[in-house]
Amino acid sequence: MFAYVTPPPRVQSVKVGDGAAQRSIVRTLTVTFDQPVFFAGDPTAAFVLTRTYPGTAGSVQLAAGSVTNNPNGTVTLTFSGPFTQFGSLIDGKYTLTVLASQVSNIGALDGNGDGTPGDDYSSSFHRLFGDSDGDRDVDAADFAAFRSAFGGTGFTFDFDNDGDCDAADFGQFRARFGGFLP
Repeated sequence: MFAYVTPPPRVQSVKVGDGAAQRSIVRTLTVTFDQPVFFAGDPTAAFVLTRTYPGTAGSVQLAAGSVTNNPNGTVTLTFSGPFTQFGSLIDGKYTLTVLASQVSNIGALDGNGDGTPGDDYSSSFHRLFGDSDGDRDVDAADFAAFRSAFGGTGFTFDFDNDGDCDAADFGQFRARFGGFLP
């Protein structure tokens, strides 16, 4: 007789923002596990978000109550602190680490997908205001998208999170036009 052994939980996906290609505004990260998970303590302790570029690396604070855990294994993270502005991460490169020691079901997280529990999971992404297509630069294609959004309510270019795309947002866009993240 065979006994079924539940495999250790794995990260199935990390959705940046709303899941679109844009990296202009990043107000949430949604981590989906392949099964329901439990946290060893405070759920925010299971996630480490680090800004790795530019300048000195530093940890991004998760907002109080930012970990919303759904019973299906989906967790949504929001941010606060010096690496945020108007609810979004500031421009830069980031690495999200999910700590195996803080996430479990039957065993600890299998972060590298080898079937053995105990490995941290890591995922990298960027945020660059104005980068509407997610290609790490603010160029003519992004300008065309900004022109279409100007005067409307699209959040992709709403830098100051005031509900519209206006002259203040254009100033921030213009400051980054021609820029890129290596």
